[in-house]
Amino acid sequence: MARAGALVNGAVRRAPRLVVAARSLVSDAPVARVGVIEAALWQELPFITPPWCAACGVPFQTSEPDDALCPACVIEPPAFTSARAPPVYDGPCANWRSNGNTPPAATV
Repeated sequence: MARAGALVNGAVRRAPRLVVAARSLVSDAPVARVGVIEAALWQELPFITPPWCAACGVPFQTSEPDDALCPACVIEPPAFTSARAPPVYDGPCANWRSNGNTPPAATV
């Protein structure tokens, strides 16, 4: 009985792929699986570089220590340990597509 449940569960998880083809997170190009960015666009992504807020990951415009917090996190500390979006949502990521997933965000 457990095997039958596992088979049904697996079929249900795979069913959306039969209906909708996986598309890149940043373009409409077909990709191998959901949540993938094609290699050519990956190389063009503008990644956030330090310094950034140690809590929420907002980039700083000036040089700050590694453990510095932005004003918003000082006033109201977030409920999570840290969060950061690897790419800047500009350039190829300006039209980020979720495809049922969300961009990587938080470490709890």
